[in-house]
Amino acid sequence: MSTFSLIPHALRKSTGVTGLKRVANSREVLVSLYEETQTLLNSMPSSSAYKKTMSKVTQGRLDAINNSESIDKFEETIAKGQKFPVEQIIEQAEDELSVAKNMMSWKAWEDLQEHPVPGQWKWP
Repeated sequence: MSTFSLIPHALRKSTGVTGLKRVANSREVLVSLYEETQTLLNSMPSSSAYKKTMSKVTQGRLDAINNSESIDKFEETIAKGQKFPVEQIIEQAEDELSVAKNMMSWKAWEDLQEHPVPGQWKWP
């Protein structure tokens, strides 16, 4: 077991990852990011594959953080055996929010403007 995993989040002075700053209010930051992402996802059409998949992931993580008694327990729940700090989970949530914003502007659920060449999407 690494030293990182033995130190409770509240007592950590660093994330243990070079260049990644510690976030003292990580629970609030994550809840805000997940809620903003869910709001964007909810405005997408229900037929969107991206919406269906990411709504489950985002809601699952939001439930996990809301039901965790501490950030340390949340890290354990999300990490599933891997050891990485909540600040990396925050980066993932920020990235996913960015992708959701892009998906809204791209309207990826709409039909293609040009149809693909026959056989383009076939794999041997």
